[in-house]
Amino acid sequence: QMRGCFLFVGVLLAASTAAATPCLLPPPPHHQQGTVMGCTCVADCGASIEDGYTNDWCYTNYGCGKYSYSRLAYFDWCQWKVDSTYESQTAAVKEKYLWTVTSKCTKPADWGTVAGIFQESVKTSFDDVSDVMPPGRFKYIHTVGAVATVAFVPSGETHKFTGLFSSGAQHGLLRLSTATQIDGSQAITPGFGLKLLIDGKPSVNVLAMPSLDGQVDFNVLSLNYSNHLSYPTSWAASIVAKKFTQASNCPLMVGLSDIATYTEDGTLVTSVVMPFELIFVPNSEIKAFPSAPYGDADFLSYAEMFIDQDSILFEVYGRTSPHADDVGDVHLGSIKTTSKFTRSTFGDTQLFFTHQYMEHDFVQNPDWLPSMDIQNACGTSEVDPLPPQSPRERVMQGEHISDGKGGRGCPFANSRGGGKGGVGCPFLRAQARQKKLEQQQHMSENTVA
Repeated sequence: QMRGCFLFVGVLLAASTAAATPCLLPPPPHHQQGTVMGCTCVADCGASIEDGYTNDWCYTNYGCGKYSYSRLAYFDWCQWKVDSTYESQTAAVKEKYLWTVTSKCTKPADWGTVAGIFQESVKTSFDDVSDVMPPGRFKYIHTVGAVATVAFVPSGETHKFTGLFSSGAQHGLLRLSTATQIDGSQAITPGFGLKLLIDGKPSVNVLAMPSLDGQVDFNVLSLNYSNHLSYPTSWAASIVAKKFTQASNCPLMVGLSDIATYTEDGTLVTSVVMPFELIFVPNSEIKAFPSAPYGDADFLSYAEMFIDQDSILFEVYGRTSPHADDVGDVHLGSIKTTSKFTRSTFGDTQLFFTHQYMEHDFVQNPDWLPSMDIQNACGTSEVDPLPPQSPRERVMQGEHISDGKGGRGCPFANSRGGGKGGVGCPFLRAQARQKKLEQQQHMSENTVA
């Protein structure tokens, strides 16, 4: 009863805060939005139906890029660049900035429709190297969450893994969220994004979940989390997973070689060694979330009120390889909160977690793929050890990319409502014309300005 009273008061306080004068966030670090051919974008980057919403492109200055007869304007494929001014700072300075903007405004974002993800490029989630979302993007899944600063504390056990796995990381952020809106009656699908900061280098990130199929126990700290997920059994989750094949051959696995490449002080590792998989074991002593169903506001309040600063949130174990004869998992360390959790406008709308291609790890460990259950892990019987090529990679190899052929076409050809080729995806057409008009309007506004 006392806990319920505190929760009720917390919800009232959150509601009164959300109803206050809208909070204005300071401008984020400059997001360097360039193009493959070195043009200047005159509108935000975005995807369109011509290639099944695979690659982001933008309208460019007259005469630069390619001329599109369907768009009646010049355009080019977007290429994301590292903001060297921001990234050159220490991990402590970057964490201070990110936490300042994260904790400044505490009004959660409004949930959108999951279907919106089919009109965004998921390749940008893999290719963009930044702590801040590209302009114009929206989190259609994991829209609302709670954020805390965290540290990765090494276990002290002897192991072969390099980079942050060895040095640890004193500065980072963890955003705990649910994949879709909680209505109190269905299964819950929790997950988290972990961002570890490095002196003078871009952050490294891990995305982890217990499962894409969700769980009936609403205690989101009751099951282990992993950066490798099995293909979901539900049709709806499978369609979302299929969308991510536009970016990766194994879209439900994220790589770990970035974490193993630099130590916390920015020192480059000469011989990179990473585990195959991470298992995050929740601290059973944290009793923040009940098993009975609850709603969105309760999820945020539980995280804010009942997870203390300086708590061990997860113990982290590394699976050395996919080989069946591996002996046990290696205890790598723990994720420790260094602040309380908070709901966050910035966390819901701008905080960005790069997805690392699992293919990067396959290249460095060619013996892994033959040892994997590829069908269960990747949703297909065969996997190329290299990710699908981006327009930039294809241009560098001398390939001509014509209008409407920037990606792999419709990724849902064998799914309900699918088709072949970008314009043959009938269920993607509904809002394509409206999006095109909005992009042209942005171009006109920028031209006038």
